[in-house]
Formats: sequence, structure tokens, C-alpha cells
Amino acid sequence: MKRLRKALFRNPAVQSVLGALAASYVWLVRVTSRWVDENRDATVDAWAGSEPVIIAFWHNRLFLMPYCWPSQEPFHMLISSHADGRLISKTVSWFNISTVTGSSSKGG
Repeated sequence: MKRLRKALFRNPAVQSVLGALAASYVWLVRVTSRWVDENRDATVDAWAGSEPVIIAFWHNRLFLMPYCWPSQEPFHMLISSHADGRLISKTVSWFNISTVTGSSSKGG
């Protein structure tokens, strides 16, 4: 059973459906949540695209990350090449975020 579940999870079509469902859930949580901006002045130049910026999120904070980039500048996310990273990649693609695949154990 575990082997079947893993095979399904790694299937690109299943990942696409799961990514769409996850993106819908993220959207639902966003529209039903209260949002507070703190220290907004420190990020104005980055949001305007006038200076480069690197944004880091802890894994448990990734959920609403697509809504933390209010700029029209492109956003590229560094992500694992594992199945869970591909699922996250499918999910964030619904928010016009492109991904760059990387692995510290496979040559960086």
C-alpha cells in the first residue's frame, strides 16, 4: 500500500491535481484570514524592484508565501527536486511563481 501511495504521489498528473487543490486551499485561507503588515517601510525598495532581494521562509511559514510578494517583478523560488518539492512547485505556479530546482546532496 505504501509503495502504491508513493507511486501515485510521484505521478505528474496526480501532482498537478494536488497542486491545484493546494493552491485553492491557500487562496481560501488567504481570503478568510486577517492580514497585518509590519515594518513595511523596510521592504518598499524590494517590492518596487529597485534593488535585488533574497527572501527566506521557514518551512512552516511557506503556506501564505505567495501573498508576501506584492510586486510585479518576477519571483523565483529555490526548491528541492524531490517529489514534495515538485508538488510545492506545482502549487506556487498557480501564483505565477517560477521555481529553480536545487539539491545540496546532488551537486548543489
